[in-house]
Amino acid sequence: MNLPKAAFSVGPLSFVRNRWKVLLGAGLVLLVLGLVILNLVRARSEVAVPVSSVVVETQEIENAVFATGTLEPAEQQEFYAVTAAILDELLVREGDQVKKGDVLGSLETKALTAELLNAEAALAKQRALWRETVQPNSEELAPDEAFVRQAKAQLQLAEADLERTQFLFDQGAVPEVDLEKAKALVLQRESEYETAQYRLRIKKSPPAAEVESVEAQLRQAEAAYELARERLAKAVFRAEIDGVVLSIDTEVGRPVSAGERVLVVGRVDALDVRANIIEADSGRIEPEQEVRLTSAALPDKEFSGRVLRVAPTARKSGGGQAEQVGVTVTARVDDAQESLRPGYTVDLTIVTNPLREVTVVPYEAVVEREGEKVVFVADQGKAVLRRVEVRPANELYLEVVSGLEVGERVVLSPPEKLEDGSKIKDISNTPARERGQ
Repeated sequence: MNLPKAAFSVGPLSFVRNRWKVLLGAGLVLLVLGLVILNLVRARSEVAVPVSSVVVETQEIENAVFATGTLEPAEQQEFYAVTAAILDELLVREGDQVKKGDVLGSLETKALTAELLNAEAALAKQRALWRETVQPNSEELAPDEAFVRQAKAQLQLAEADLERTQFLFDQGAVPEVDLEKAKALVLQRESEYETAQYRLRIKKSPPAAEVESVEAQLRQAEAAYELARERLAKAVFRAEIDGVVLSIDTEVGRPVSAGERVLVVGRVDALDVRANIIEADSGRIEPEQEVRLTSAALPDKEFSGRVLRVAPTARKSGGGQAEQVGVTVTARVDDAQESLRPGYTVDLTIVTNPLREVTVVPYEAVVEREGEKVVFVADQGKAVLRRVEVRPANELYLEVVSGLEVGERVVLSPPEKLEDGSKIKDISNTPARERGQ
């Protein structure tokens, strides 16, 4: 039986094609193996970056602002010399308890008494002028009214005389000069009568400008009298509060100048502390926030208080490069005791956000890459870049809002060369002598 040759024969072309397929497949296999081997070699040869890391954890965090201030009485009264005088009397000593209304001392008052008497006399004179000008009575108007009547009578007599002289002149009995004199006298009497009427009208209803002038002079006289009376009263030092004599700045018998401080009385059972808060922290301070206070004079004690008020404006302090902008904050000490004294320097902790449990990472773990906050998570020997949202928690830690879970480890102070996927060697727990190996 004869079969067709084409079904069993392999020509040269088919042999070549099969051979190239085998070679191509073998080449692909060798290429893949080469790439795998190359990656393995590279992975083995890549140098791990040494890093330190910490565990993301939760902590009880309290936000606070720290400052230093000086204790002062919550209420105090300072006594000053109202004029240059001799300190005539002093009835207290430093540390004495005083009650509201107690007389503590006085200046020599002869000059102040004379000043008050002069001011009183000037005021009485000005009041009389005001009454005469603004509210004249019938007795004060009587002389002017009598003058008007007299002027009118004089005018009527002059008119009658002119009428008689005119008749005689018409009859040729008197010369023309007598007629002219009679006419001039009438004109004079008319002027006198009009002037008297004007003066009476002015006295009954003076012009507004004159009234204002007299009233202004009266107010000045009243102010001068009140000032003299107040100065004399302040020459006697009278306590307006219950308290303690905190300081005495002069001695009996010595002259004091106007404005010189003589003594100070204040309450020591209620103390305030004034502190300057830097501009960056001032926006976090509000009245009624909790305050803790310590003093070097009482190192084993802590006192509590609250923010009393925050100044409405900021002020500059220092100069040049040391210039700072700050806001004055006043806090009231809740438990003031005799152990605390006005003038002590105290350290304040103003609690702006009470204690709360939050997830935190150190500031050193968060860096900025391409405008975003990121951390590097240590995961099985590699650094994994992770975007995070954080906000200040305290001086050491940032609160994690999103992007991390408790228990993950993050790289501290990641170097610039660290990238997503970089191989790392965690040396956090490696002894210092081995870290360089």
